[in-house]
Amino acid sequence: MNIEETYNNNCYYIGEKMASELAKYFNYVYTGFKYVCRIYFLLFINRWQDFYRSYFEMCTIIRRRTVDPEPFRRHVWAPISALFVFTIILSMKIIYNCYFGQHDDPIRIKLNADIITDANLHQFANWFAILLILNSDLIIFIVYFKNTLAEHLKSIIIDRHNESFYLPYRYHSMMAIDYVVESGRKIFRIIFKIFIIISILLVITDIQTILFVLSNYEKIFNNNQLIGYLKIIQLIINWKIFEIFALVCSIAGAIATSIIEIFFIICHVHFWQIEQLLMIKNVKKSSSIYNQNNGNGRVGRKCHYRIIKNLDKFRYYNTKNLSLIFEANHCYGRTFFVSIFSLMVFNCYLVIFMVTDHTTLFYEILIIILCAIQFICIFFIHYQFVNINRHFYHSSPILMSRMATTEFDGKYLQTKLKLSNYAQAMYTKNPYGITYWSFQTINMSEFGKFLLLYSQLIMFIKTHMITDKNGHNSA
Repeated sequence: MNIEETYNNNCYYIGEKMASELAKYFNYVYTGFKYVCRIYFLLFINRWQDFYRSYFEMCTIIRRRTVDPEPFRRHVWAPISALFVFTIILSMKIIYNCYFGQHDDPIRIKLNADIITDANLHQFANWFAILLILNSDLIIFIVYFKNTLAEHLKSIIIDRHNESFYLPYRYHSMMAIDYVVESGRKIFRIIFKIFIIISILLVITDIQTILFVLSNYEKIFNNNQLIGYLKIIQLIINWKIFEIFALVCSIAGAIATSIIEIFFIICHVHFWQIEQLLMIKNVKKSSSIYNQNNGNGRVGRKCHYRIIKNLDKFRYYNTKNLSLIFEANHCYGRTFFVSIFSLMVFNCYLVIFMVTDHTTLFYEILIIILCAIQFICIFFIHYQFVNINRHFYHSSPILMSRMATTEFDGKYLQTKLKLSNYAQAMYTKNPYGITYWSFQTINMSEFGKFLLLYSQLIMFIKTHMITDKNGHNSA
């Protein structure tokens, strides 16, 4: 009797503990979904500053997770849990639709929210959908956990510290901080408009679902009210999962795109500011005064020393810019690499599908929007990375010219050695810059190779699709 009571108590204790842990975990999941909804709400109502503040606060909590783990458990672990659960559920659902779905039954296609079959896409497009959600998860992880520049961006966008830039803290005719903040607002406004379009499409999806139920009421219920209501519940759950999938991918893309675009703007401001050290109006004047021995030696020498100081400032500030590039490469370079190679094949397939096949108007609009977003990542952001790396070396010919035409007398020999070592280390055959992960620097040559690869992939997928279609027709 004692053994039986002990066994029952142990079973009760284990069951209670498991139920408690399960409830705690699903509470994390619920909190995580609330966070996703909050981000979407900030995007939907165009609260750009709160959107950026929420991102930077999360990055701060992640960075301090070893020192202060409690906020990490409460605010970060919950969204991670929600994302993990959602990825598993959605992947299982897509695999089920691909291999076990009834592709000839329109009712089952709608009930299972089999958008691949419903849009008349090939079944291997299901794997593109899985790759898309995994790509979104990885982007979210990199942008939140690997962004070592989050504090620098926060000091500009949220705190608005002029000291985050170089003296005199200006960009052309306005303050650098105002230019970057205004540019960040414009970027968010564009993302906001895209989210409005996505939200409209999701509302249309809900309307289509309601119309489908009304037009197929008898087939769904089939004289059995219980089975009918269960099918409607299945329909709602499956389509809501699809909508969450669209929102998660959109939010991941919005966060990554907005942060990368702000980084591009900050880099252009930094590069422009240090170029002014080499291109100020009195550089040529000071050099000519110095070379004239007409009794103004003191003024000429003063201007000459200013050139040397500007060269040394350029070396110091451009070294800081290089550190900025190195840090950005760990986050933005990897994010771009993951995005471009996961989206490229899917984009090629969708482009060929739009040319060779047909679907409903709703799915045509959806595919066009998806292709447009992918084109932005594959080509537009790709070219911006090329431009950033090129702009980083834009001032090198001017620097070499200044060093060649400037005389370094006794007390500035140390400065000359520093500049010489800097030039030898900086301007090498393998230039520094943001890379494809850690493989190759992103430059115009690599961009051209990528365009060639994209065109070859288009031809390969087109040939494969035509061959596959002819095989089905002959069968």
